[in-house]
Amino acid sequence: MTSGLHGLRVLAFCDYLSPDSSGGAERVAMEVYPRLARAGATVKLVTTMPASMRPAVLAGVEVESAPLLDLSAALRLQVGFSPALFGRLRSLARFRPDVLHAHTLFFQTSLAAAVLQLATRTPLVTTVHVGSLEMMSEPGRTVSRAYEATVGRFILGRSARIVAVSPSVRSNLLRVGARSERVSVVANGVDLDRFHPRPLGAPPGNPPLIAFVGRLIEVKGPDVMLAALLRLHADGVPFRAVYFGDGPMRARLESTVRAAGAPVAFAGHVDDLETQLPRADILLRPSLTEGMPLAVLEAMASGVCVVATDVGGNRDLVEHDRNGVLVPPRRPEVMAREIAGLLSDPARRARLAAAGRQTAERYSWDATAQATAALLLEAAGRAGGAGLWEAA
Repeated sequence: MTSGLHGLRVLAFCDYLSPDSSGGAERVAMEVYPRLARAGATVKLVTTMPASMRPAVLAGVEVESAPLLDLSAALRLQVGFSPALFGRLRSLARFRPDVLHAHTLFFQTSLAAAVLQLATRTPLVTTVHVGSLEMMSEPGRTVSRAYEATVGRFILGRSARIVAVSPSVRSNLLRVGARSERVSVVANGVDLDRFHPRPLGAPPGNPPLIAFVGRLIEVKGPDVMLAALLRLHADGVPFRAVYFGDGPMRARLESTVRAAGAPVAFAGHVDDLETQLPRADILLRPSLTEGMPLAVLEAMASGVCVVATDVGGNRDLVEHDRNGVLVPPRRPEVMAREIAGLLSDPARRARLAAAGRQTAERYSWDATAQATAALLLEAAGRAGGAGLWEAA
């Protein structure tokens, strides 16, 4: 690795930056910023989180945390409020950054970054991780779209460059009003050394295992998945299922499982997902909106057959019956039928999983970090960015 970012001062912003979080934006931040630091950048990262979470420790990155009042349970969305954050903007300006970098329009820290940009005129780059909100239920859809059209547009308007994590996210940004010349697609990555298929000859699960990975919030569709699993259970299809992740819907989901007596477990957030995920036979991604789902990439890298809803973000990765299966959102009966078919056809599962692994091999965190670095340099008025991760 070269020192191509030497002297670049990056003030970064991302809510929930904690090893206890299952969120994709946080994972991207935790993968990208240590790479920027190793390439010579000076990185300070500002985060907000509830008191129950542990701040992340990132190699070479200074992390500053502010308390967050988590409103997820009340609003059924991953959202919070942090008054203390805005009181720190003056002191954050003394870091004298060359560029600001924020993650997702819906985080408090992204609004703080846009306010700081307005006050200091420091160029802002915003990475957007969420696509279309059309499949959300009410009142969440109306509230989210109103936020997107007001606060979201303010953040985008203050951004010199905008990063979309997938083509679908870019399309949604243009619909919201982002200027096309400012928007670049930088895909998320996957650690192929960490996530890989179970060893050849390892016995399959008996009964087969279906996994969910992500936050237990409405837009990730954990309740739709559970409705499909209960149909399988009622039909006598043998399976086990596990939810990896936590969130405000967990208690209600667990209560439904207990009442039905279904073979479904809730593991919460786990630190060793790379050892747990390859044991699954199917990864189910029942989301209502996506940017570029890390769970899908990690399942593909792990040699796990993916079943995902046919929404933007998912379909940027999954091609139906080539490297996975796409099902319509909010249709648990279709989801259950497709899963039952896959469970009864191990050869098809293996074919789709092998193609999925080939898809995952096209993505890397080094590529994500290098493309992000190039945009940060451009926004800061510095040429360069290529060759930051040359082979040693």
